[in-house]
Amino acid sequence: ALWAIWFRSDDESVDAMLREGARFIKKEQYEDAIEKLTAVIRVAPEFAEGYNQRAIAYFMLEEWEKSIEDCKTTIRLNPFHFGAFAGMGHCYLRLRYIREAMDAYQRALEINPNLFAIAHTILQLQVALREHFGEK
Repeated sequence: ALWAIWFRSDDESVDAMLREGARFIKKEQYEDAIEKLTAVIRVAPEFAEGYNQRAIAYFMLEEWEKSIEDCKTTIRLNPFHFGAFAGMGHCYLRLRYIREAMDAYQRALEINPNLFAIAHTILQLQVALREHFGEK
């Protein structure tokens, strides 16, 4: 239900463009998705989900830094967007920024304690850090 709310901008034309961008992602047409979602952002720069969906497309193209920037903008516009925190954590992990990944994952989990895969990932990272560095 929350995702349905996040997908609404109060402008049907913007919502239609966002849905089209999301369909491109689903069809693995990431460059087309980025083009469409960039148009969403141009028309509605305060609409958080435009950035979040573009972050997903960038992630799929392994453009970690661009994805992180869009996640940060999503969070600035919607501080409760646990999906953007989780996505940012995934990007940081790909870049091997373990502490940043753990921080982002922890923020996602604080907002939505039902993110069991994220909780499991945090535990795995904590174990790996302890084994590798002797950290707590």
